[in-house]
Formats: sequence, C-alpha cells, structure tokens
Amino acid sequence: MNLPSDIKDQYVRDVLCNTSLQDLPEEEWKLVENFENYAISNYGRLKSLERWTFLPNKTKGKKEPELIMKLILVTQFNQYLQRNFYQIHCSLASEGKKYRKSIARLVYYHFIEKFDFYDRNILISFKDTNNLHVHYKNLEKMTPSEKRLKTFRLNRARNRDFIYKQPVSQYTVEGNWVADFESMYDAEKSIGVGCESIMDAVNQEFLTAGKFRWFLQSYEPTEEDFIIPPKSETSEKLLNTSLWEKLGKPTIDKNNPPPCLNLSLEDIPDEHWKPMPGFDNRFVISDKGRIKRLSGWTSEGRKIFLKEQILSQIMNINSSRSYSMYCVLRHKRKNTCLTIAKMLYYCFVEEFDLNDKTIVVPITIIRCGI
Repeated sequence: MNLPSDIKDQYVRDVLCNTSLQDLPEEEWKLVENFENYAISNYGRLKSLERWTFLPNKTKGKKEPELIMKLILVTQFNQYLQRNFYQIHCSLASEGKKYRKSIARLVYYHFIEKFDFYDRNILISFKDTNNLHVHYKNLEKMTPSEKRLKTFRLNRARNRDFIYKQPVSQYTVEGNWVADFESMYDAEKSIGVGCESIMDAVNQEFLTAGKFRWFLQSYEPTEEDFIIPPKSETSEKLLNTSLWEKLGKPTIDKNNPPPCLNLSLEDIPDEHWKPMPGFDNRFVISDKGRIKRLSGWTSEGRKIFLKEQILSQIMNINSSRSYSMYCVLRHKRKNTCLTIAKMLYYCFVEEFDLNDKTIVVPITIIRCGI
C-alpha cells in the first residue's frame, strides 16, 4: 500500500502494511463470505489463500501461493476542513470479476455481527474517530443520522442547523444598521431571505443577501467592511484578445492597442466621454468608440457592486466585405446588443431616433465627423 507523506499512523505501518504471513498477537482469520479464496483477520489484514488457477481452455494450472494482500488507500477530501481523510479498501476477485470492498465492513461483518452487507443505511464507524484503525475492537455500527451527528460533534462538517441558529445583524450596503435577529431562521421568517443566502453573505462568499449586508452579532463591522476594494492594476486585462484573433491577429502594440481592442480603464490621449441615453447613467461612450460601464450597485435582483469596466467589442460580419462592431450591455436584467457606430454618431455628431431601424451610419461618416 502506497502511503502519502502525511500518513504517519503507526497502526497503518505496523499492521496494514505488514505483509508477513506470521500472525500478529491474537490475530484470528476467517474466510471471506462468498469469496472462498480470501481470508480476513480481526486486525484488518487480508490474505489470499493458496490455490490452483487455470487459464481459459487450458488444462495445466498454476499454483498460487498464500500471501498477505496489499490494501487500497482511498482518499477523500474534506472541503470544510480543507484536508484529506482516508478509507481502507481491498480488491477481491471471483469468477473473473473484481469487487472493491471496505475493510472495516468486512471486519465488522466477520468478527462482530453479521448484517446486510449491501445496505448502505448501515454504516461502520470508528470509536477513536481514526478511519485507519480497522481493528475489530475499534469498530461500531451506526445509522446515517448517528454518523452525521458524530461528524458534526467532531467538527468535520458544516452543521447548518447550528450555523442558522446564530444571531445576525442586518445592514444596508452603505453600512447603516437595519435590524438584529435572534437567528438566521428568524431573519428568513421575517423578511423572506433564505438562511443559506444569509450564511453565504456572513461568510463573504457573496457580498449581499436580499440586497443587504449580514454579519454575526458577535462581530462588530467597521467602515472597512463596507469599502469595495479597487481592482488591482496587475490583474487588469488590456487587450481584447478574442476580437484581435477574429481580425486576423494584425500587428499591433499589445501594450498600447488601438481603441477597439483596448480594455484599459486609463483614458486614451484626448479621449472624451458622454453618457449613453436609456441606461440610467450606467454606461458612457467615448469619442474613440469605447464603451464603459460605470461602477455602482445593481438596481434589481441580488444587489452586487459592479466595478468600472471597459466592455469588450464584438465583431458582427455583415457580408464577405463588411462588418460592424457592437457591445452587449446588461441593464435591468436584459441584454442589449448596441452597434457602436450608431451610438457614437448619436452622442458626438448628431442626435437622431435611435429606434429608427432605417437609419444606417456608415463607418466613413463616423471618420469624417469625429
């Protein structure tokens, strides 16, 4: 059995990795039920018994010697504790098929009490809480509910009921106190925000729940808790790679790309911005043809703080010789595909009826007008 470096358990090294045919002190063996070629010990060791094996259509067989089998270490990652736990399994063969079995279940079944081996509502647990100690004296039978309760008591899983019973405080996104609740259950009953959403906001997996900020009453929030940190310059995307590739990867200065490919929040020299009509001052367009979403809180649905962002331009191929650029603007739970040339002309050259589909703005007019 190959052991990870984090396993230092003496029982594993002295017993489960012991392949000597010599019995350990007070070690007993029993044939594995329905697998006559194997025996299991009360320590959890597995033995392959001496026997003759024959290949298909062959009369001459091979004598297989008795040996202690290598066990299988199954790794299970605990998301809550962020660490590995292990189970001991084995592989048994019968009539040309292989079967994976839990060593703990085999030991309990053969040395303590027989049970419906395939009933997954019957669980085998470990008295000392160490899943590697499969000696029969360390095993106990449990129901799933008993196992869950034991897991919660050992703090190996998130006990949602315990968490939901914690008192919480409700704040606006600006940091103003709204109300206190004796538990997340009470908050859900009072204002209709789910306990899980409140828990996620408390754990900062999401910023808000029900458009409000949430904190445990045991924690007193400070001004810093309501400040949205700015996006770091190092993580800012500069080049619209997707559009650059669709344009045939033209030769450009990737550190200073042309406006249609430039996603930097820094203004281009002599760049000027104007608000775009119909979007409640959430979007602005520049005379270079770039569209920016301004920072702010969403007005509908889950209240989220959106940072300032230059929207990526998308190429729309009209024919084999012409194409246009557009952006997708998300506003009031709707996506709007907006042709950049049309909005650019409206904001910087001349206003017209944006809903009139018969009005076309050729690119040549834009170049002359700006």
